[in-house]
Amino acid sequence: MKHLYSWTLILLLLLSLPGCNLNTAPSTATEQSNPSIASGSTGTRGTSPKTAQTKTTTPVVITSGILSDPAHYCKENPKSHPLVPVPRDLTTLTDNTIKANESFRPVFQKYLQENYPEYTFRVADILDYQKEGKTFKQAKAYSKESIDTVFSLYYDGIKVFDSFHRDVIERHSTMNRWRYEFQALLDQHSTQQVPLKQMNLDVSYEQYPDNIPKTKLDQPFEPNSSIFLKSLDLYIFKDQPASFPIGQEAARLLNDTCALGYQFQDIYLYFEQPAGGFVKYQIPPRLINTLSLAAEIDKALTAPGKDNLIQIAPPRTHN
Repeated sequence: MKHLYSWTLILLLLLSLPGCNLNTAPSTATEQSNPSIASGSTGTRGTSPKTAQTKTTTPVVITSGILSDPAHYCKENPKSHPLVPVPRDLTTLTDNTIKANESFRPVFQKYLQENYPEYTFRVADILDYQKEGKTFKQAKAYSKESIDTVFSLYYDGIKVFDSFHRDVIERHSTMNRWRYEFQALLDQHSTQQVPLKQMNLDVSYEQYPDNIPKTKLDQPFEPNSSIFLKSLDLYIFKDQPASFPIGQEAARLLNDTCALGYQFQDIYLYFEQPAGGFVKYQIPPRLINTLSLAAEIDKALTAPGKDNLIQIAPPRTHN
């Protein structure tokens, strides 16, 4: 009995100590310490990121920057890492930096270390960049920890600027990766249909701000995902042989591609002009797999008129 009384006193003393809680698991994820936040922008980053602490039980929504620790994931935050980041092998990157620009590599590396310390970067492709009469040094920063954490760097001789906000936070790097993967799918198909020197298939992606929360960094490629707006683009090059049936071959390629089951919001035809540049035509989806598609393509390219079903595409507008 005496032993039981002694142990009871010890237990009461332990419970009275500050910070002691027998329920060691937090009731919500937001009661854990908030990881450090690195705020990205298209201008200079300024000071290094600082660690913020929170004890609130309400959902934490990060309004700028990224979560520095990919192990922490907040569903409400479209700017966070994916639950499982996909690493990049930096040793396989091709670096097109010329020897004269090698002296600028330490400038970019120092900037990255000071402003994005949570990443391991490789700086590549240091080139000259002209804008508004000024010459910048431009480079690419590739993260080892995340295949979609890749963005541009610019140095004007005084400050370094980056495109982290656009490419990472707004998910343009994810969108571009998906586009390249889709192009690879189309190339496998189009090279079997028609020589690339005559026409080629491409796919365009477009990001809408409302869809950013639906997109996670390093998200696996999904051809029929509705996260991005997609269009199928057929490029027809100039200097075609006189015997090459443009309308017939273009219609066959479009019909066969659409039969693969991929979903596109729009279909465009780009026709290269003798003086250079392309004219963009919009093809109504209802013409796909019809007997009139080939004739309508030929008519649009050789005899444009307001009554044609295929017209020059108007500029895209956003609602």
